[in-house]
Amino acid sequence: MEQVVLSLCFLAGCGASSATTTSSSTPTAAPTTIPLATSAPSPMPTTDRDPFQVNFLQHYQLIACPAEPNPTNLCYTLQDDPSASSLGMILFAGTDILYVRQEGASCGPAERQGALKLADGSTVTIHATGTLTIHATGMYCVPGYPVQFTFTVTGGTGKYRHAAGGGTIAVGPAGNNPPIATEFWSGTIHQS
Repeated sequence: MEQVVLSLCFLAGCGASSATTTSSSTPTAAPTTIPLATSAPSPMPTTDRDPFQVNFLQHYQLIACPAEPNPTNLCYTLQDDPSASSLGMILFAGTDILYVRQEGASCGPAERQGALKLADGSTVTIHATGTLTIHATGMYCVPGYPVQFTFTVTGGTGKYRHAAGGGTIAVGPAGNNPPIATEFWSGTIHQS
């Protein structure tokens, strides 16, 4: 299944890039560098009784955007380093898509798809089918390309087969050399 990830706009020159796709059938070429961010979103800890919180170091690679019904600006794959969380060691891998901003707007929509992978083999999926399903949507802004997502858990595999929950993902400024960023996830993920 094609994975389309909520784009972390900070990764590239959103809106002003030559990587903009205006056709739903033509993939775009990816820019080679991303403008450096000037600020990071502030983490927003959850007040839930069973919080899920994790900080990731994200490694990203710009890719050609897949055909989409809406014009795209920037796409990339990402792989987060394994990190400790209330669910144990966990990592995230997926794809982000940043859509074209409206003319004159400093922010635009973004999507993320992928999977949280736990040490026991269970997975939590973002905006896809199967495994622990999470749907995430958000906005990116320029300058700096910080991204703020909201996610909802709708299911899963393994012990997370009937999972539920939700929360936020805050992505900080992107670095180009090496291509990294930080992200903070906060919310709840319940097994039942």
